Amino acid sequence: MEYVPIIDKNSFVIASLYDIMHVPSSPYTILPYTFYVSSFGKPLYIAYFIEKHNLWKELFLRLINASHKSSEELDYVIKLLESIELPMWEELSSILYNLHPLIYKVFNEKKNDIIDKIKHIFGFNKFFRKIYVIYGFNPLPKYTYGSMLYWDRENTMISVYINDMQSPEKAVDIIIHEMLHGLMRLNNIELRADIEELLIDISCPEGYLSKLLGLVDKVNVNEVAEKYEDLAELATMVITYYENKVYEDNVNLIQWITNYMSDRRLPII
Repeated sequence: MEYVPIIDKNSFVIASLYDIMHVPSSPYTILPYTFYVSSFGKPLYIAYFIEKHNLWKELFLRLINASHKSSEELDYVIKLLESIELPMWEELSSILYNLHPLIYKVFNEKKNDIIDKIKHIFGFNKFFRKIYVIYGFNPLPKYTYGSMLYWDRENTMISVYINDMQSPEKAVDIIIHEMLHGLMRLNNIELRADIEELLIDISCPEGYLSKLLGLVDKVNVNEVAEKYEDLAELATMVITYYENKVYEDNVNLIQWITNYMSDRRLPII
């Protein structure tokens, strides 16, 4: 898995627009027209245009120089993106460039351990050749966010929104979380969206996998249990899997949960 950073204004904007359209909890899904008439109008129009013409994949492929496809719609979007001015971008990009070596160092030092533990715990046998990570700025001091933007048989593209008030370990924790979503698809693991999110949330960030990788000192999954109140019993089973180190018996987490759901005749897809 080669880690490839992307620090670029257009990439940051594209990743953020993708989140506006595709993250279920995005505030822009609530009364979106009230945001449109504000100063967010231009970015929201661009997001709408990309969605309407199904241009996300081509934009992501352009970011990694995997495609130079051109069309009237695609060229129009690129022109609009380049016209957007991000406040304080020169200062922000400097912060992101300074953070990258710290994040890369943590990821690279732990890369073999990350692969080994994910293989053992999730049972995956396929991994991405390259992980492209778009760095974005996050103004909130205590929180780090990310998204899984794109994947194919060899590559995945992830965004991580950070600032210099957070540790590089926290950024790597988020990157692994998003990478796991991509690896689910690469390894043809089909689970209900809420079940997939539950498994990954309890694993990282600040989860049991995070602790096994030395990214956190203690596990914090209390908010996860509250978030998935309707899956409380399943959450308990996932926690039990980690607490009892079931992975040491060569039973991966997917098998553990699939058997549990099948025994109770509950849908997992």
